[in-house]
Amino acid sequence: MMDTKENKISGIKEKQQLLNLFLYKYFHIFNIILFILVLLFSYIFVINPKYRDITRGVELSNVEKREKLDNMQQFLAKLNRYRQEYYEISPANIERLNAMLPEGTDIESMYTEIASLVKQRGLTLSSLEVTPEDRTTSAQIKKSSANEGQVGEIKLNMQVSGADYDAFKKLVLALENNLRLINIDKVSYSPADMTIGMEAVSYYLK
Repeated sequence: MMDTKENKISGIKEKQQLLNLFLYKYFHIFNIILFILVLLFSYIFVINPKYRDITRGVELSNVEKREKLDNMQQFLAKLNRYRQEYYEISPANIERLNAMLPEGTDIESMYTEIASLVKQRGLTLSSLEVTPEDRTTSAQIKKSSANEGQVGEIKLNMQVSGADYDAFKKLVLALENNLRLINIDKVSYSPADMTIGMEAVSYYLK
């Protein structure tokens, strides 16, 4: 009975010795395998996700840069087109544009122009007040004007006599379609007296 126990104990010790010998002999191999497993775990759960995030960020940045470059190229193309169109404008059309929005008030020219419009329709200009306003116009007028300088207003207050209803309509239409920008703010017509009262605004570059 004792021999059996001793044999069992001896067998266990022998197995332990063999296991220790095996571990000692292949310890460096286990270290290499463990190192590889640590690297693989780090790559799968740490390095690879960060790499994907960085790659995605770089791709997004490149897309944004390409979009900005495309926008700048489109803007430059528009500027070149506008420049080419500007140089293609004939001197006659430039004069027409200057007449629409002249530089400075030029009140004398305004008097002459209004008086001529009235006279051409067989009417009499009873009175005309031309008053430059020291303020800029609305945003819409600013957008339609040149970028240089500001747009000023000239208030017009006139009285016209000798006008029947047909002449009244033609005068209003002539003022609105005049080459120089003129907006009619207020108009009154007296059929009995055949008189027209009118308040309008013209514009100029300061």
